[in-house]
Amino acid sequence: MLLLLQNQFILYLACQYLGQLPILTELSFYYSPSRSLNEHNYGSQNWHLDNDKSYRLKLFYSPYIVDETSGPTTFIPCCFTKGLAYPNYPGYFTDHEAKLAGFPIEKSCQLTTRPDEFFLVDTSTCFHFGSRTSSGSRFLLIAGLSPHTSFLNPFKIRKLHSTAYGFPFYNRHLRYSAIL
Repeated sequence: MLLLLQNQFILYLACQYLGQLPILTELSFYYSPSRSLNEHNYGSQNWHLDNDKSYRLKLFYSPYIVDETSGPTTFIPCCFTKGLAYPNYPGYFTDHEAKLAGFPIEKSCQLTTRPDEFFLVDTSTCFHFGSRTSSGSRFLLIAGLSPHTSFLNPFKIRKLHSTAYGFPFYNRHLRYSAIL
């Protein structure tokens, strides 16, 4: 991942989009085990914006194939949702709530990838949801790039997420080791 972030073309794109040299604000590894979700699921599997910053770029990369069976990240391009009311602001909302609010879910895009591909998405302006896996697992690295000026506002605080990710032994070991 760090090699991707040092790539001059990616840095150029980020600089052009953000209008300044970006800083790395997030570097996360997500594991989504195979499971079945229903309409009443919670968390990143429902629609939302990353609304702690007005704009940012997130680089999505998986060392494995991500396809429809492994739960790709899904987003609606901002050109189709600009000006629509955010249901359940600032939280998550279901497909049903999105349809009631007039969101064009049929315009959504899935980030399916091979190990030699990555995506850049502004998750502050594009409504999106994470993995909704049914038959496959998903491994995903996400790097968040933000303008350094976005940290000048002391009232914007990044949401904290659980660190369970389906690795209870590993997480328990980290919690009680000298590493943390």
